[in-house]
Amino acid sequence: MIEAKILVHTKNPYTGVELITYQCTYHRFILPEVNTYRMISKNSASSRGIPITKRIEQVVTNPAMPVEWGMNQKGMVAYNTVPPETEEEACRLWREAAQKAVEYAYALNKLNIHKQLANRILEPFVWQTSVFTGNRQWFEHIFNQRIHPEAQPEFRELAKKMKEALDNSIPVRQNFHIPYILPQEKESLDIMTQAMVSVARCARVSYTPFNEETANVSKDLELYQRLKNAVPPHLSPFEHVVVAAHTTANFFNLCSFISFRWMMERPMEPEKFFR
Repeated sequence: MIEAKILVHTKNPYTGVELITYQCTYHRFILPEVNTYRMISKNSASSRGIPITKRIEQVVTNPAMPVEWGMNQKGMVAYNTVPPETEEEACRLWREAAQKAVEYAYALNKLNIHKQLANRILEPFVWQTSVFTGNRQWFEHIFNQRIHPEAQPEFRELAKKMKEALDNSIPVRQNFHIPYILPQEKESLDIMTQAMVSVARCARVSYTPFNEETANVSKDLELYQRLKNAVPPHLSPFEHVVVAAHTTANFFNLCSFISFRWMMERPMEPEKFFR
C-alpha cells in the first residue's frame, strides 16, 4: 500500500524553480526518518485525530507489513534477508503482534481512554498518509539518500514511488501552487478562496485524506477560520499553499516560492498575493 501521487507540480514562471506537493501513504514506523527532512513542509495523519475504531479496522483489514525481513547483524543495515521458512514465521509473528495490539487498543477504548494514547499501541502496524511540499532539489536529495541499498527498505520503496511519480510529471508554469482544488472550483472560486480551502484540506489529512466526492467548500472555510484564529494559530497547513517569487531567494524552507505561512507570520496581507 505504499503510494505516492503528485497533487501539484509547479514551475516558477520567473525563475524556473520547481515545487511539488505529494500525497503519500507509507509505513507509520518510518515517520521519524521522514521527519528528519526539515526542508520539506509536512502535514500528516495523527494518532490524536483518528478514531480508535478506525485505526483498529485498518490494522485488522490491512496491517502494514515489512517490505523485507533482514537478518540480524551488527550495525544499522541488514545486508542479507532470512530464508523463506524464517520469513514465513516472522510474518506470522508480526501479524500475531498486530492482533494483540488490536486487542489492547480495543480494551483501552472500552475503558474510555483517549485515542492519543490508545492509538499508540497500533502505530507499528498502521499506514501513514502525509502531504509533502518542497522544491524539486530537496526531493532529489531524498532520492539520492534513500534509493540506496543501505536505506530502510520501507523508506527506499517510498522514495522509489515518489521518484517514479516525479519522473512522469510535467510541471505547470503558474504563479499559484494550491493543492486539492478541483477543476470546477478553479472556475468558480477566486484565488484567495481557493487558498483558504486548500489550507483546510491539507490540514484535514490529520484525520482523513481529501476525498473529492465529499468536498464541501463551506466546511473547508469554517476549518480555515478555526486554524487561523486558534491561539496559537495552527499554521503548518499554510505551508503547502504557495505563490511564485521573482527571486531565487529562500522563504523559510522554500526556494523561489512564498508560502501562505510566510505571509501569515509577517505584517502583510495575504489577499495582496492571492489575487
